[in-house]
Amino acid sequence: MTLRSGIRKVLSHLPLAFSAPSFIQKRIHSVLGGLVAENSKIHPSISCQTSGGVVIGQNVRIDKGVTIQTDWKLVNQAGQRIQGTGDVVIENNVTIGQGITISPNTLIPEGANINNENDMLVCQGIEEYLTKYADIAATLTLEKKRPVFILGTGRSGTTSLANLVARDAQWTGRHEAFPWLNAIGHQKHVLGKTVERELLLRWNQHYANTVNVIDSDQRFYNLVPELVSIFPNAKFLHVIRSAKSFVASAKSRGWYKIPESTEHRWSFYRPIPLDQSKLEWESKTQEERILWYWNYVNGTIQKDFKKNIHINTETLWLEQDDFNAKCTAFMGLSTREVPIRNTAKEGGYKKLILAKDQIQLCDQTESDFRHKWSL
Repeated sequence: MTLRSGIRKVLSHLPLAFSAPSFIQKRIHSVLGGLVAENSKIHPSISCQTSGGVVIGQNVRIDKGVTIQTDWKLVNQAGQRIQGTGDVVIENNVTIGQGITISPNTLIPEGANINNENDMLVCQGIEEYLTKYADIAATLTLEKKRPVFILGTGRSGTTSLANLVARDAQWTGRHEAFPWLNAIGHQKHVLGKTVERELLLRWNQHYANTVNVIDSDQRFYNLVPELVSIFPNAKFLHVIRSAKSFVASAKSRGWYKIPESTEHRWSFYRPIPLDQSKLEWESKTQEERILWYWNYVNGTIQKDFKKNIHINTETLWLEQDDFNAKCTAFMGLSTREVPIRNTAKEGGYKKLILAKDQIQLCDQTESDFRHKWSL
């Protein structure tokens, strides 16, 4: 047993007051994905049985032996919400007593004091809440944030950009931090409806502890209009990796293989063409499906950039010589060096070489894309 784990074990048996110092709370918050307001106090014995997401608001107090359960399937493949599944949202100024279990798809309202099962009657499901409160608006605190959203297909070097401010107390830097974005983005992709309320439901409780934020996430690709509305001071950086390099990288990880080896939130919610039958889609090669994704995601981002010409945007190709310099300049971090990280090597993935005809298809698709969007 390490010294750190030993201290945690001791603290898990002591009252919450012994774990109240901020340096201890920071570690506890990070276990929950960091989506916890800085001034909330959480007992180290908390059990988070989750593959979904948990958002905890301001001045929340969670006592010993509390269990939080979530489920990542917020919606089905048709974009409709699955009742009884989903993440947990705890609003501001909530107190949760010892031994309470919080089930998936639970919103605990502001100021609630939960000490037994009867107290849980004040809680609501996410869908119930959204139906009841149709006019959720961004808080003033949220509107003052200055995020830089890193957009793209994934597999394009964006993890390193999030790590650019890893040791800077004035910034929050994170990569793919919101588990529930898969379902929310999928819901918009399938139903074509704005999902701003879905975002505000969570982010009005807690978005980040700092004003300046780098949020790198491929799942923002179709949420630019909502992000523009919520964050008037935001910047948007679109990073594009060459089509053939992206297809090779994504294929080596099994993207769009039918069937994929495991079902998880990424594979379950991957976008597919809505104008093609299942037979048409599955008759394509894996490379063709991945290339469709590359074209669709990057095209969706560029289309929304053109529609919102007043926003601060930059589009860069990962392979261009001045990529790092232009990235840091755009983010206002010109004195920083982008940390080098090879996630393929770290994950033990072998480099995949595409066939000649596959490379030609990628090059033609990329050429057409550049011409269409004047890139």
